[in-house]
Amino acid sequence: MKTVISTEKAPAAIGPYSQGIQAGSLIITSGQLPIDPATGAIVAGGAAEQAEQCFKNIQAVVESIGHDMNDIIRVSLFLADIMDLNAVEKVQASFFPTYQPARPGAAVDALPQGALVFIEALVDNGEGTQSVPQAGDLVKQVCCCCGGSADKKNDLFCARHGGEILSVHSELTSQFRIILGIFFALVYADSHGRN
Repeated sequence: MKTVISTEKAPAAIGPYSQGIQAGSLIITSGQLPIDPATGAIVAGGAAEQAEQCFKNIQAVVESIGHDMNDIIRVSLFLADIMDLNAVEKVQASFFPTYQPARPGAAVDALPQGALVFIEALVDNGEGTQSVPQAGDLVKQVCCCCGGSADKKNDLFCARHGGEILSVHSELTSQFRIILGIFFALVYADSHGRN
């Protein structure tokens, strides 16, 4: 399934594209120009100032979906002048203080709107990232009969009717919970019917 990402904190698309797309375990941001979202204009200054605005725009897109810059696994730099690479690298390092993502970079003949810098990012949406349930979140306590929950975490009996509480993976669908509840109800009825 694909999800379109859109935030007012980054520049609106200036063509037929989205600010980003979430597809499975990856999030791909569209390339960001150094446009200030408040003014709609390219920021003043040289490559360093423009790179800073590009990274701010990427950060806004990434944070709008519950991630942070540490979830970025790759940035791609496109520069109007390869001699600006050192200045852009210093700005990049300030946005990634704990590690540096993979990064191709290239000089191009021209960039849209006369920009000096254009940057895109690839974000990991997998295990260990912000918006994905972590290992401790994947287990949920549910009643074996009705799918209800306990009053308190680690209670052994359902708050609704006293049925036994099981630990199950939280991503089980509600239909599966119903089937599971019916199964355990039948097993319970069968075992108590024989006595």
